[in-house]
Amino acid sequence: KSSLDRLSQEMARDLKEHNANISIVSIIPGLIQTESVVSAYESGNSVKLFGYDASLRMDLRDEDKPVKLNTIPVTLLKRRKRVSRDIIKQQRLRSEELRKRARKRRSLIQPPIRFIKTGLRRSYDELRLQRIAKRKSPLSTSDQPRLGVVIRLKDDEEQLADVCKDVFRLLRLDTRNQAVFIKITKATLSLLNIVSPYVVWGYPSLQVVRDMVMKRGRTMLGRHKHSIDNKIIEEKLGHCGILCIEDIIHELVTIGSNFMAVQRFLCPFKLMSSSRDWMSGSRRCHARVDSLTGFREEQLNEMIRRMI
Repeated sequence: KSSLDRLSQEMARDLKEHNANISIVSIIPGLIQTESVVSAYESGNSVKLFGYDASLRMDLRDEDKPVKLNTIPVTLLKRRKRVSRDIIKQQRLRSEELRKRARKRRSLIQPPIRFIKTGLRRSYDELRLQRIAKRKSPLSTSDQPRLGVVIRLKDDEEQLADVCKDVFRLLRLDTRNQAVFIKITKATLSLLNIVSPYVVWGYPSLQVVRDMVMKRGRTMLGRHKHSIDNKIIEEKLGHCGILCIEDIIHELVTIGSNFMAVQRFLCPFKLMSSSRDWMSGSRRCHARVDSLTGFREEQLNEMIRRMI
């Protein structure tokens, strides 16, 4: 300690003789820190001050200060995450665009055999319609209309005759696996007879009607489809006395006076693909639609339960 005091006194005397405007901050072993050499300390250099060694060592000066870690700002991390998410989104859009372009390129080039098969199947469909027009329908209906459900199972627009396309447009069955409720009369039987190779239809039970309306019921609000609820039903069908989902189910089952309004209110039901196990119970796989089409009476209920 005496040597440090002696060194401090000598430095103060030298500073006074040179009239230097420098004040000593601290003197510790191996380190002389002054206000003039702080910049030298920060740069890690060694300086000579009036013949005295002012070697500045980081470990002695900052031993009491916490070590600053190399961290990344949160804003930079958020920006990186946002950029990576945008990159993934752009990659997905790009891959989807490439797939669409490939499908379009494949659709532009078609082998001649495809057009020949399409023409033959359309001619066969027209011959079938001619045979239907000559023979009497095997199905008969009573004077009292009955509720029926029709499901489209085929989607071969190019192979359909123009009459079949008009019937599907009238029934609002645009694509396959769509279902609608209809009123079974002699007029509707003639329409179903025309498109019988492409649809399956029958008589739904009360439970099936309830499941279809509650699980798959949709309606159009503007240009978009929305799930039905009591508020929407009251807004759209309140003038008909229909205020809730139970009123819709009752109107469908009983075929009331507002059946057509309810039918227009409900969009076609989108169902899942059918399977054969509802018929045989032995196989659980996708079946050929030819073995499923036609009139199925009450057996259609089991098929609808598996497609909902």
